[in-house]
Amino acid sequence: MSDSNLPPQPPQGWQDNQPTVPVPPAPAAPQVPTTAPTQVIPPAPPAGSGQPPFGGAPQQPAFGSAPQQPFGGPPPQPPYGGAPGQAPYGAAPGAPGYGGQNPGGFGGNGLPPYGTGPAGGAPSGGSSDKKKLIWIIVAVVVALALAAGAVWAFTAGPFAAKSDKDTTTTDGDKDTDTDTDTDTDTDTKPKADSAPGAVQAFLEALAEGDVATANKYLSKKIEGAFGNEKVVKASIKAAPITDIEVEGTSDYDITGTFMVGDEEVSMDFSVSKSGKNYKIDEYNLGSLYVTDELIKLQPLVNGQKVELKTTDETAFPILYEFTSSNDRIILDGTTSFIPYDYSTSLYDTEFVLTDEADAEVRAAIRSALESCIAEKTLVTTCGMDVPATLSGGETVAEGSVTRVLDDSEWAQVDSMDLEFDWDNPMLVTTWTSFYPEYTGTCTDTSGQTGACEIWAFGGTKNAVADISGDEIVVSWQ
Repeated sequence: MSDSNLPPQPPQGWQDNQPTVPVPPAPAAPQVPTTAPTQVIPPAPPAGSGQPPFGGAPQQPAFGSAPQQPFGGPPPQPPYGGAPGQAPYGAAPGAPGYGGQNPGGFGGNGLPPYGTGPAGGAPSGGSSDKKKLIWIIVAVVVALALAAGAVWAFTAGPFAAKSDKDTTTTDGDKDTDTDTDTDTDTDTKPKADSAPGAVQAFLEALAEGDVATANKYLSKKIEGAFGNEKVVKASIKAAPITDIEVEGTSDYDITGTFMVGDEEVSMDFSVSKSGKNYKIDEYNLGSLYVTDELIKLQPLVNGQKVELKTTDETAFPILYEFTSSNDRIILDGTTSFIPYDYSTSLYDTEFVLTDEADAEVRAAIRSALESCIAEKTLVTTCGMDVPATLSGGETVAEGSVTRVLDDSEWAQVDSMDLEFDWDNPMLVTTWTSFYPEYTGTCTDTSGQTGACEIWAFGGTKNAVADISGDEIVVSWQ
């Protein structure tokens, strides 16, 4: 211990106008106890006090040195176990030090030796004792304050061993997170404390079908049809996420590898810190571009009936399977997707009538065509109309028209192409027209009336079958 740690010592010796204090009798020699009490050894007593050290008990020898002699005894020995005549610890060679012999007075300045008063050994006044006691108390308080500050700095202060100052308590399987975030989620899951940890937590939450927690680790939440909780849970049930492995430490170089059902998926993630939390950048995720035609059909997503919109693009890296919401339609081409790292278009997904629906639609068109042909009126529901006055001036009697289709025309009903209407996939249309043979009752310009053949009139309009209801309804457009 260096002398620099001692509080400043007030000047010793006589002072001008200092009151004279009678010399107290010499105290009896201290009794050395059999067992030394445990105590903090205070600084040396003030000069001339003639009293035991602070605390009232005689001071025990330090580090093996001989005990101090009472007032008036022989000169004190070198402290801290030093050899006689050797400079005390921390003192320069040849210079008197604290606790050493000082022939020239304390500090070598001609003042009386340690423990004696001026002119015959009278002790110094009580004012100096009070000052030294105050300095001792101040030194103890400062030392305690410095020790407490060091403990705080390395346990709860700026040098505490933690990356951020989140306060998370865990109780069983439920975590209570007191960290604040810009999100308004009120979930009880802990926040990740690193970029790889955010990716790991995101994939684990997704594997559990926990959409709310998975969204917490994304810079932009996945909502709508692709973020629907029923859709995600159905996907996890059909194609579970397993074997999750996350590699990398850099925020911009993290790889997540996992299984989605039987397919292995490897994704590169970039993570940025948002406030106190780590977020996976949105552009790391895959997208599903939905066609207008598919939106009009409103297919089932993973067997769930949801509202699909053109704004539904970003999706989770899970299995999405599209099926028709109409029993008469099946989706052909690519219908199952695991979107990740790139955009996936659904333009390859096509509508196809089931075999039963195809036969049902053709039967409905045939029936509508038969009903139209049976009409005798000049104007029909299917567009096989006859004008009241022909080009030669003849007039055709209302209700007298007969329309007949030959076998080749009827055969077209079974071979014509059926197409889904672009604006409404619930409508199936054909571009095939049917041309019958027309006969009727005509009156010529001379006034004669009789049967006549009517030539060169157009065929039917296009048949359109509405398959949205229980019964197929055919109209002509």
